[in-house]
Amino acid sequence: MPDVFREGPYQFYFYSNEEGEPPHVHVKRDRLLCKFWLQPVRLSRPGRFRDHELRQIERIIREREDLILEAWHGMATSQTETQAGRATDVRLSDEALTVVLIDGRTLSVPLDWYPRLSHGTKAERECWEWLGEGEGIHWPDLDEHISVSGLLKGHRSGESQRSFKRWLEAKQEGRPLTLDALREHERQERGD
Repeated sequence: MPDVFREGPYQFYFYSNEEGEPPHVHVKRDRLLCKFWLQPVRLSRPGRFRDHELRQIERIIREREDLILEAWHGMATSQTETQAGRATDVRLSDEALTVVLIDGRTLSVPLDWYPRLSHGTKAERECWEWLGEGEGIHWPDLDEHISVSGLLKGHRSGESQRSFKRWLEAKQEGRPLTLDALREHERQERGD
């Protein structure tokens, strides 16, 4: 139940699962509830508020209609992006990482964008798991994590060259590949 704002004793808010409804705002004071449509502002459900309070609430809504609409559209966009930013399938070739999104789009990026994937064996690349409900992909054997939202924004691997070099050396020597395991191995080598 995202709050838009509070004024005096009134809480102005949305419910997060109101997809498909025209813009509106809910208002609460103590146990009293009402609902106003926006564009144009008009009362939908008066609840048990008295007429003078409903007029006061309507005045507040009219004064802040732009703010309420901005929050409404921001919430709707955020929900759409969250839903669209989920994957249903992952495919890898020697050249590309391809992700099928829940909304039917297929996104393909060069495998070189993710050096750990491009240096992984076919078996290591095929061993992946979902993060969350498809918001990201994890390759445990390569210690690689990629978010779908990052792919949609065109983000490449953010790993530094130094970190990747250490990872690649560890891989070639058969040492553990996770960052924590690498740090522990280095501590042991130094005698810490």
